[in-house]
Amino acid sequence: VFIRDVRVFSATDAGILENVDVRLEGGLIAEITPTGSGPIVGEIVEGAGRTLLPGLIDLHVHLALVAGPPWFMSLPQPEHNAQATVFAGVTTVLDVGGDPKVLTRLRRGVAEQRWVGPRIFFAGPGLPVLGAYPLNMTSELYGALAYASVKDHHFIAVKGVADIEAQVDRVADAGGGFIKLMVASIPPANPASPRLSEAEVVAATRRA
Repeated sequence: VFIRDVRVFSATDAGILENVDVRLEGGLIAEITPTGSGPIVGEIVEGAGRTLLPGLIDLHVHLALVAGPPWFMSLPQPEHNAQATVFAGVTTVLDVGGDPKVLTRLRRGVAEQRWVGPRIFFAGPGLPVLGAYPLNMTSELYGALAYASVKDHHFIAVKGVADIEAQVDRVADAGGGFIKLMVASIPPANPASPRLSEAEVVAATRRA
């Protein structure tokens, strides 16, 4: 692929490169040269008036969940969500709360070129305690069916230090590179809302 006469935002000390040709080979940038200074080869993309930049990175996505509000009833569409990120210019994502089986399948599908998708890193299921956010919010706002669909899949309520260490191991074994510890409460001012203890947070962090 040959992108002709484009502006390049390099995201490096080189800054912005004006009026350059960019040659791609095997999905990688092979050469950047001043416009018209070299041979034109491959499929031509006209870049005049456009800017070429590195893919964006989104560090907080939920590919395996529904993005709509509670009153918008729909089922999750993980493949669509993955494709939508790429069409928005996002080529790398960190999924922070999702079923590792779904995310592993998505990642494998992208690698095998069965569908377009971003580079996927994931934290696996969010780890709150029972009765804490977001499980309580899911139950109250979305109902019993939604609660049943996310509990033990996208969010796992842990029961003590040994359990949270086991969940960290589970994420690692599934190919996750991060963990998500959920210590928020809804509403924040409610001191009675259950949350992870300091001992659980420390144990999970050390285990990770």
